[in-house]
Amino acid sequence: MGQKNGIVERYPLKAMQHTAYSFSDFRIDLARRELDRAGELLAPSVKVFDCIAYLIEHRDRAVGRDELIAAVWGRAEVTYAMLGQLVIKARRILGGSGDDQDMIRTLPRFGYRWVGDVAEDTIVIESEAARTMRPPVSSPRPRFRNFERFRRVLPVLLVPMVAAVIALAVQHVRSPSTVRIPDPLVQASEAMAVLPIEVQADGSWSWVRLGVMDLIAERLRGAGQPVVPSENVVALVRDLAHAAEAVRDATGVRQVVVVNATLVETEWTVRLTLTSMQGTERTVEAHADEVTIAAQNAADKLLATLGRPVPQSPDELSSRPLAELLARARSALFNNELEAAQRILESAPTELQRSPELRRRLAQAEYRSGRLGAANERLEVLLDEIGTESHPRRRAGVLNDLGVIALYSDRPDLAKRRFNESLTLLANESDPVELGRAHTGRGIAYALGGDYDHAGAEFARARVAYGIVGDAVALATIEMNEAVLEIRYDRYAAAQPMLERAATRFEQLGSRHELFGANALKMRVELALLAPARAYAIGVHWLPHLGELQSPRVKRSFLLEWARTLAASGRMAEARMTFDALTQGSESDEDPSNFSFEVWSEHALFDFTEGRVDSASAMSKRAIERLTLPDDVPARALAWLTVVRALTGLGRDAEAASETQRFSEWARTSGVTIARLHATLAEAERADREGRREMARQSEETALREALQTGVPAYIAEVADSYAPRLLAWRELDRAVTVIGSVSRYAANDYRCALLVARLYHALGRHGDWQTALQQARALAGERAIPAEIVSPPTDNGPRIAGIVSPTH
Repeated sequence: MGQKNGIVERYPLKAMQHTAYSFSDFRIDLARRELDRAGELLAPSVKVFDCIAYLIEHRDRAVGRDELIAAVWGRAEVTYAMLGQLVIKARRILGGSGDDQDMIRTLPRFGYRWVGDVAEDTIVIESEAARTMRPPVSSPRPRFRNFERFRRVLPVLLVPMVAAVIALAVQHVRSPSTVRIPDPLVQASEAMAVLPIEVQADGSWSWVRLGVMDLIAERLRGAGQPVVPSENVVALVRDLAHAAEAVRDATGVRQVVVVNATLVETEWTVRLTLTSMQGTERTVEAHADEVTIAAQNAADKLLATLGRPVPQSPDELSSRPLAELLARARSALFNNELEAAQRILESAPTELQRSPELRRRLAQAEYRSGRLGAANERLEVLLDEIGTESHPRRRAGVLNDLGVIALYSDRPDLAKRRFNESLTLLANESDPVELGRAHTGRGIAYALGGDYDHAGAEFARARVAYGIVGDAVALATIEMNEAVLEIRYDRYAAAQPMLERAATRFEQLGSRHELFGANALKMRVELALLAPARAYAIGVHWLPHLGELQSPRVKRSFLLEWARTLAASGRMAEARMTFDALTQGSESDEDPSNFSFEVWSEHALFDFTEGRVDSASAMSKRAIERLTLPDDVPARALAWLTVVRALTGLGRDAEAASETQRFSEWARTSGVTIARLHATLAEAERADREGRREMARQSEETALREALQTGVPAYIAEVADSYAPRLLAWRELDRAVTVIGSVSRYAANDYRCALLVARLYHALGRHGDWQTALQQARALAGERAIPAEIVSPPTDNGPRIAGIVSPTH
């Protein structure tokens, strides 16, 4: 590595290299830029390959983060967060989890070192003619490879869908963005953004860049100045040269604070320059022997120029060691280094361990890591110590944290109480971020209780609060939650563009967890609209990136929708493997709060369609017992319908009749359309089983009317799939034509609808139309078997019925 005119050059990999390196069962050839494992050629990105190669070639020493950035990217403005994500990808392609240290060891506050055993192999470069004679390396089938990669990340089971989505609003785990466009949701003209700090000091002070940046932002925010959350800034800033423009475009702020921190001998100088869109500038600076003190003093000077009162720091934050400790922890959190942040906080001297701010930060790191019990216990103790009058904002923040944990733990009533108290404390405080969190959390608590009207109102209030500070990620999350409400109201078509917008913003902002939450919901919507091919395209695009996530909950939510999509697409073997892995994970989960019995409901339905009736009966019964929250109603109704059908299939008619009665009584009081619809289908099928044809017909007609009123294609198809075969069996062909005609428009995309059209033409004896419809059904079947009675040709031309549907519609 060299320098020209002060610019660090990219590390040049040698064009011709006669040495390859072997480690474990891997081999890397720098000349050919090939990496293989046990003879299978891998396909790392260019930067991942360069990262691995550079660390191997310099395995005799530690490599600093700035050095590795220069080697891989060729420039020094790349964030440490980007480098951290690259190292995670490198570890994963080498067969690790992303956090393991078997090959690439993290050296805190410095960089990385290659620690795996390496052997050098002398190789001969083949001629081009010889290479053309060599047989190509075969790749495994993509579907199998994708599943095996992600089977390792299936600890499995889900939180209820709404809780999983809302919890994302407080997770803020991000990677740098690549695209930035103005966001019309943001109205942050009064806010300002503090940019990452340009640090003039050696590499041991790299934590200053983000940690002290957030310290300054918190100081300004404490004086009532709206400030863009630092997580947004970290996500948006890819290089300092274009940082101001990127943040302004995405957040709507008109003022940015450019920060420079310089260490000369033992004195720090921190300079803040407030720049407006009109180009006017205000500059202040402060000096101190501690960078955190210089930064705090500079922020106070800036507040004075703005005419804002300087906030009084809590006693414990006047401690210089504590200020630095918290800044280091903030830096680690912004770099997605949760374990490192916890180590930093836990290493605090005894006299600092009682600091409320330190304990809250540690609790936040714990619940972001999934240690809900430990975080809740720590926060409960802290809450008892914080007075309502002396520190209302701090107490409100702790209450919000406890409310989030209550949501994760499926305790919406407790969560609502936490958020209610928080909002009372914040009534006279200027803290839009905590206000937005409280309204968002209370909205989700309402949604979990089935009160979607109040949930929508809370989300609207949260939208206003987040808009004040330009929190683009939170605003996109609000839109995603509003889409969830549209889904709960059976307005899937309305939810579709909302989810598209939210997903686009999350991708632009590098918000990976929120992005996957949105895409899981997009798959659910496409399935409801009977577009399994579009759902499959979403899943197959994002599945290879699932391992980049830290949250097991988000992974599980995505994988449940993926399993449903696989089943709807006829990829039954993969669907079975995914469902089995999810269910096994739920059985072994040690934390009951992590359970989501929705997966049992969906798995039971899948088993029933596959003919595993005993398994479907047992699993759906267990789901009914555990799906008790108001937000669980759709999944519980699906499980109950599966129970009735499974018991009927097993010949246990008395038990099926009893369950049908229980189901109907519960559904009538649920107030949820899909619950009533499923219960009505169960009644119809039981009535037909018992020879009460007229009662069966009335129930089916009731279900069909309700499904058509919702306009949800999946609901209409479900009723038609129950009713139409019965009409054909009764030889009521005129009515069968009408019922099947209501779903014929979906036959080009949905297997069940295509099969119904084929059944109709078979019953009508229309040989040519039957062949066309059967061909369509076969094209959509995947691994599903076409029923034998439809495969055999019609015996005659059948009756003539006017206005019958075309199989091509």
